[in-house]
Amino acid sequence: MKKIITFISIFSFSTALCQVTGKITDSETKKPVSYSHIWIKNTKIGTTCDTLGIFNFERAKIGDSLKISCLGYEEFNFIALKHNEISLKPISMKLDEITISTIKNKKVKKIISYKKKKDVKDFYHNGHYSIARYFKYENSYKSNPYIKNIKTVVWNSKRSKVKFKMYLIKADENGKPINVLLTNPQTFNVKVGIREVKWNLKNKNVPFPKEGFYVVIDRLNLKENKYSNEYEKNILQPAIGMESIANSKNTLLRFSSDWIKPDYLTKHIKNSNNIAINIELTD
Repeated sequence: MKKIITFISIFSFSTALCQVTGKITDSETKKPVSYSHIWIKNTKIGTTCDTLGIFNFERAKIGDSLKISCLGYEEFNFIALKHNEISLKPISMKLDEITISTIKNKKVKKIISYKKKKDVKDFYHNGHYSIARYFKYENSYKSNPYIKNIKTVVWNSKRSKVKFKMYLIKADENGKPINVLLTNPQTFNVKVGIREVKWNLKNKNVPFPKEGFYVVIDRLNLKENKYSNEYEKNILQPAIGMESIANSKNTLLRFSSDWIKPDYLTKHIKNSNNIAINIELTD
């Protein structure tokens, strides 16, 4: 009897430690939902699925309470099995009615966070999170109502290319981020070193909302994005450039589905300034 109990205990323990895997698809199109984030609830422990919606969550175990968050889809909560087939329901949202006119691209107004790439000295690094910066609408933008391009600076320590996503979301009347996309997410592949990344939006007819908007950089917890050195393992790449100017803080971090201020990062880096973002507006 003791041997049987011991065997059952060992079997149950080893089963609980089995790697949790799964696939995430769109409930309507049945297509994979790329780069969704899967989290252990009430923690900062997460992973990201690949382009085919497949994930291998090494730090999760069978029976954990997990949560999937992906912009444009309803949040999904479930108890982890060894393998999980998940269908996410798209969020149906009515966007504000806007007047589409021909963009002239004659007048340009710049919102400057840094002058040159070399001016960016500090970086947000390592952790699995999304990072977003709020831009408030100003009356001076009336003559340049469209977003022409967005630039940021990232640092990739790997010799191979790494990926991250960028997208724009609306703010509510209080300047808080809401789950409404202004653009489809854009995936970037960046080479080794400190790089300036430019997102060209001049043909997308993206207006600057009166409530303001957030530029979101989505850090992807993928195997190919992890870098290790003699001091630390699995440092998530790329690092995101920070503004050196001490402007009012309007940058947020997102773990799971919660947006928080990044003040606690001052324990690990020199400051918790805004991410370095340059924006050009056009008429």
